[in-house]
Amino acid sequence: MKTKRHFAICLLLALCALTWLPADVHGATRYHNTDDDRLREADKLIASNPRSPEPYVQRGLVFESMRRFTDALRDYSLAIDKDNRNAPAYVRRAALAARMRLFKDALADYDKATEVDPKSQEAYLGRAGVYEKLEKYHSAVADYTQALSLPSPSAEAHMGRGKCRQKIADYAGAERDFLEVTKLDAENPHAFEALGRSQLSLKKLDAAMKSFSKALELYPYNPEAFEGRAEVHLAQGKTKEAIDDAGRTLLIAPYLVPAFVTRGLAYEKIKDYPRMEIDFSEAIRLDPGDVANYLHRARAYIGLEKLDKARKDALTAVKLRPKNQEYRFFLMKIDEMIKAASR
Repeated sequence: MKTKRHFAICLLLALCALTWLPADVHGATRYHNTDDDRLREADKLIASNPRSPEPYVQRGLVFESMRRFTDALRDYSLAIDKDNRNAPAYVRRAALAARMRLFKDALADYDKATEVDPKSQEAYLGRAGVYEKLEKYHSAVADYTQALSLPSPSAEAHMGRGKCRQKIADYAGAERDFLEVTKLDAENPHAFEALGRSQLSLKKLDAAMKSFSKALELYPYNPEAFEGRAEVHLAQGKTKEAIDDAGRTLLIAPYLVPAFVTRGLAYEKIKDYPRMEIDFSEAIRLDPGDVANYLHRARAYIGLEKLDKARKDALTAVKLRPKNQEYRFFLMKIDEMIKAASR
């Protein structure tokens, strides 16, 4: 009983002691985490050791978090002036330049970083990201490959290389990369969705269905996974299932053009031309530059016996792609239909 009473008294005294602490002590932890405090600490480090590049890099990071990008660039440049072989400073300056869309400057700094430190995985990954933004996918693949050759390869590098391989139609290589990501990060729904997309391109329909379904198991609100699964159903001749999954896609993402296309093609299979026309009209409204959808809608109009509208869509396709002989031939066929109907 005495022990319990003694413990209670000690606890009460401790709580009272906390209430008597000065305000600055109570706020010390919160204050220490502010950008202003970190900035003062970096200033002190620079003042105590002005020849060292590291404090300038640290202050540059603080400026970045404060969105004072010009000040951050200045500090990274000062760090490089102190040591022109400081790879982390080149990497930070390059990353910030890329963030500011100064891609030429970013590439120059990443080049210097890889020259100074050929084992800088961060430099290769950063440069690969810039090449991606510039749509130089072969160069990006080369840098991701270099990053993966270094110790402790990351899922990020495999994911990036896989996406770039998809862009250059290397679907088998992309599949290998995304499979590796699913091993390194088995709870990543985007990796399974991307894997399914590559398998669909390779016409591995059962594998693609499994991958898309796994993506949805991990995250049930992934519109791209629903849309991918709809494409698989359509390729397998399962029209109703394709329409259902495309509909689920559009409930989550009503702006996703491929879902309208997939569902429109499914409606064509069952000769539901009114719904086909509606879906392709919406696809064209959302993306008027996709020429194929004018031809799809033209086929819907043919099914609805609206040949003038079909001709108008076919003519639009020809105007957008004047060198495409297939489009010209399709327009000629419609003209023949119109002549035949007028006899």
